[in-house]
Amino acid sequence: MITHKWRVVLAVAVSAFCLGLGQDNTAVRKRLSQAVESIRLIDTHEHFWPEAERNAKPMDLFQLLHYVSSDMWADGLDRALSEKTFSNQSLPLEEKWQVFNRHWPNVRNTAYSRALLRAVKDLYGVDNISETSYRALCEKIQAANRPGWYAEVLRQRAGVDLAICDIGQAGAKLDPALFRA
Repeated sequence: MITHKWRVVLAVAVSAFCLGLGQDNTAVRKRLSQAVESIRLIDTHEHFWPEAERNAKPMDLFQLLHYVSSDMWADGLDRALSEKTFSNQSLPLEEKWQVFNRHWPNVRNTAYSRALLRAVKDLYGVDNISETSYRALCEKIQAANRPGWYAEVLRQRAGVDLAICDIGQAGAKLDPALFRA
């Protein structure tokens, strides 16, 4: 079902396309982009931990592989090894990187990996995940692991007013201003 707001966005997009044929339509694209970015959202499927739990543990790149790891399993990474390696906070980053990097070149262009790459660029300012960037990226992820990060990312950057958590978080201490379980 297309809501009224999406009908307006669709009508604007079609009009902008038709009016822009054969012309420099940079201004039209900019106005259209701004209109779409101004739309507030309700995110109906998320996997957030309560922020206090997340803040209480070290965070790094390897904590963000929820979906990417499934592509790595399809590439031959043993599931038990990935779970044991990526979630082990006492394991040195270099060891995690070695496991990750055996599969990263083969999965880096999947939809899940492209989403991860976009997130690390948008949230942490890192353009690529590589041997030369992963340590600095891990430091930035840890530095962002602080109270208020969820609100900053969801509300301020993504325009999400409410997120539904679908990971068995009923009764968890999720921020009721941001989440429903």
